[in-house]
Amino acid sequence: MALLKTSNERKEVLKLLQDNDKLVDKLKEICYNTIRELEFPSEDIYDSPNWSQKMADTIGYRRALKELLNLLSLTEGEH
Repeated sequence: MALLKTSNERKEVLKLLQDNDKLVDKLKEICYNTIRELEFPSEDIYDSPNWSQKMADTIGYRRALKELLNLLSLTEGEH
């Protein structure tokens, strides 16, 4: 993963995630639910002259949430 360049960084993050599993689960739930809500933006977004910028922002926000979900999921399968 590009954000964790060394094995030591990965080990540190894995330890933090494993030690805080309830918090990690809650953050994953929040990210997942927000991503789901953003999948189908309301139609009134098209009433704005800046609708394309708003859509681009929404897409970027979803991409960032997915990256966060990936980071939070590092511990899956490592127990």
